[in-house]
This record gives sequence, structure tokens and C-alpha cells, in this order.
Amino acid sequence: MSETLEQKLAKIEETDEVLRQHFGREMQKDPSIYVSDLVLFGALKRTLALSDGFRGHIRNRNFTCAAALSRLQLDTALRLYAGSLYGNTEEYAEAVFQGKRVDKLKDKRGRKLSDSYLADKLSELYPWVKRVYENLCEFVHLSNRHFFTSVASLNDADRSLKLELSAKDVPRPDSDYFEIVEGFLEAMRVTITLAAEWHKAMHQKSTAA
Repeated sequence: MSETLEQKLAKIEETDEVLRQHFGREMQKDPSIYVSDLVLFGALKRTLALSDGFRGHIRNRNFTCAAALSRLQLDTALRLYAGSLYGNTEEYAEAVFQGKRVDKLKDKRGRKLSDSYLADKLSELYPWVKRVYENLCEFVHLSNRHFFTSVASLNDADRSLKLELSAKDVPRPDSDYFEIVEGFLEAMRVTITLAAEWHKAMHQKSTAA
């Protein structure tokens, strides 16, 4: 039997708890705090906040806002991944902490860490990233994706259409939300994986020292 929309949203809530428990345990193992930890935990806090907002918008039938939050979650993953491309995670974290723009920083090969470049590079590990990135960008910037969200119905016979001016989506089946929910969950999982690798690498160095 296929999952319902609520069951899919419940998986996101479960992932929230996985995040909290994992990094809570890691902090108990080694309570040392580095600048990279501040950036990392900012990313994790953002992930939990976006998760809360995303689920609320899906339940309120606000696809436009849910899609924008999905793009922000993917952005969180991209910015964490940028640390590994930069070459020195702590130096990268310090630059971010100081408010420097990530897209002005360069990786080890001298390439600017633009969102598009990061999406290309992360797609080498997760092939779906570039496609989802490009689709979600259309919801962040006003585009043709927004022009059709107010269309409630079309009548081919008399070439008329009905427009609905509302914050909520026009009536649509739960299945129309499945892809965006599954995409958000995957972006969360990638974020947690990258965050765990980031934290482990930094704290292994401190233990070795």
C-alpha cells in the first residue's frame, strides 16, 4: 500500500529527531567548540526551522512557499559541501562566520563557489541535485511557474479560465505534493550526511592533536 501525504511528512519529522539525537550525542563525546561548529550548528538549526515551516506550508496547501523552503534546504546542503571543496573547512567556516559571500570564495582549483557550480559538483555524488536545484530556483525567482498557480480551471469549449486569488493552492490531490515532500526529505538527508562528515573530520583533528 502506497504512503499517504501525512506518512511522508511524518518521515521528515522523524528525520528531525535523527538530527537532534545524532549531533547531541556527538557534542557529548567532544564538547570542544570551533568556529566550524558554530557554522555547522547554524546550518542544523536552519534545517530544523525549514522542516517545521515546510511541513506547515504543505499541510496548509501552500505549494509556492513549500517549494521556496525546499530550495533553501538544498542551499544549506550546498553551503556545507562547499567546505570540502574549499580545502580547509575551518578557514571556510571562518570566512562564512565573518559574513563573506560564499559565491565570492574559491575552491582549491580557483573556481568561484557559486550555487550553480556547487550544484554541479554535488550532483557528482547525488545525481538528482542539479535537476532539483534548477526546478526549485524557478520558485525563488518570479517565473512562469508562478503564473499558473492561480488558475483554478480552464474551459476549452469557450476558451475561458477561472482565476483564484488566494494564499492557498487551488484544490489538488495529495499526490501532487508527493514529489516536493520527497525532495525536501532527500535534501535533509544529504545535509545531515554532509554535516556529520564535517563534524567528524574537525573533531578527529582535535583528538589527534
